[in-house]
Amino acid sequence: GIIPLYLTIKAYGLMGSLSTLVILGIFSVYNMILAKSFFKTIPDAIEESARIDGANDLRIFAQIYVPLAKPIIATLALFTAVGIWNEWYNAMIFLSDARKWPLQLVLREVISNATAQVQENSADIEVKQTFALNVQMAAVVVTMLPIMLVYPFLQKYFMSGLTIGAVKG
Repeated sequence: GIIPLYLTIKAYGLMGSLSTLVILGIFSVYNMILAKSFFKTIPDAIEESARIDGANDLRIFAQIYVPLAKPIIATLALFTAVGIWNEWYNAMIFLSDARKWPLQLVLREVISNATAQVQENSADIEVKQTFALNVQMAAVVVTMLPIMLVYPFLQKYFMSGLTIGAVKG
């Protein structure tokens, strides 16, 4: 599906734009299925009782569904954030300007350049492998740190959001 996606992005004039990465990262069929299955678990009686009390659609949504949906919102936010944070492939295809590259693509380029430079300049195989491994591990730490800092704050919502669509016996 990458060729139709490329042609679509090009037709809308989004080539080289950071909004392309945001648009591609926001929409996920998996996330939509999770949200749909969450909202199916909410009993219809809650909406009916709110209507009997005189609430309109906007009030039902804002005061009933949104507070009940905190676990799924946190779960989807975490999934989306991690997905966008780890994204490098779409950036490689749609962004030609290196100043707009996300961190993952920059780190990929750094690792690739470091490995190539070491292989050219060093005759010792062990030095080559050690340096390449050190650069890779440093990149892993840099990429994991932000997500590891955010996860503890979303953990309670994330754990309850994961069990939303589970089958109950």
